[in-house]
Amino acid sequence: ALMNLIKDTGHALTLSKNSRGGALSTPFGLKEAYSGGEFSKMLAREGAMDSSFDPFRNQFLKTVKEIRSDKDLASKLKFRINPLNIFKNIEDVINVGERTTRIAHAKAAYDSALKSGMSVQDAQIKAALAYRKTTTDFSRKGEWGNVMNSISPYLNAGIQGSRTLVRRLHDSPIKTTSKIMALIALPTALSTIYNLNDPKRREAYMDMNEKEKDDNIVVISPWASFNKDSNSWEGIVKIPKPQGISSLLRPMTKYIEHLYDVDPQSFGSMAKELLNAGAGAVLPFEPSAKGIASFAVPPPIKGIAENVYNKDFYFNKPIVPDYIDRQPSRDLPPERQTLPRTSFVANKLGNALKVSPLKIDHQIRSTLGSMGYSTTRALDSLLNLTGVASD
Repeated sequence: ALMNLIKDTGHALTLSKNSRGGALSTPFGLKEAYSGGEFSKMLAREGAMDSSFDPFRNQFLKTVKEIRSDKDLASKLKFRINPLNIFKNIEDVINVGERTTRIAHAKAAYDSALKSGMSVQDAQIKAALAYRKTTTDFSRKGEWGNVMNSISPYLNAGIQGSRTLVRRLHDSPIKTTSKIMALIALPTALSTIYNLNDPKRREAYMDMNEKEKDDNIVVISPWASFNKDSNSWEGIVKIPKPQGISSLLRPMTKYIEHLYDVDPQSFGSMAKELLNAGAGAVLPFEPSAKGIASFAVPPPIKGIAENVYNKDFYFNKPIVPDYIDRQPSRDLPPERQTLPRTSFVANKLGNALKVSPLKIDHQIRSTLGSMGYSTTRALDSLLNLTGVASD
């Protein structure tokens, strides 16, 4: 049930139209999936409470006993512990994860509809549609869906999962591609690099079935070990990828594996770049010594220190170049240490204070960032229009 929940949550976050609302409603979805509250009953009335197991069940064989078992906890337990219902009970437990995600996104759609001014009835219809389409719409199968499923289980589920991906890419190509890259592709690449970057982890990773590697984000834990009794590795974390996306990422993982085999040096460089990209996506600074220093030191102090040493620590280059107009800059008075790109404001301040205009510009940019740069340029434009800058 837990892995099903992780898989469906990842699928929904990647392909849902309201990823944020669905994620925030997950606790509500979990409660409803277990308890079958009023919201679940409303979805059932709208014909939306199906799951991946339902296409294989005869929905018309729901007995009077099963219907009556919902009246109280004692009746429900008595019905559930019946050995004849054991497989259905196992299926229902597994389905908690799937229903949690679907109910959460249905609730988000319902609340959004009400806030937009829809009637309760229309909001209920929208919630039912969101429930069916959040991951895979199992109710969409055409005339031959049940026939195909009886021959090849989950064939229609695979078809509908791929249709959902194609539909999202068609409707919102940039948004969907960005979410796939951030939530699935980057973690897959990082985990593959991590698994290959250690001899023991690599051994465990390469022993895995190819389909397992394709269908999951695999992380070989530091305590992974080979169990001779079961002839398998233990301590491997497998996070299921959304259906339909795994095949798109197979060339990427194969390329990473190939690069490690033929060119370990290039593999190391690529690994560093990807790790920096992954960390940079969640950290407020670049994951390097320069990035940490730039983030930790207040910008005004950093600018003063860089001007004292005449060096931009981040870009590792001088603020005032060694030569200006073919003259050594150290032989020029500070107020003449300027370039054509230097702002008029910095030049005027430099002349008044006998300070390098280049360092004044650098201090403004270091303290105020892009806003400082934009402000000085705006002032230059204004002074040009009034004729002051041309004097």
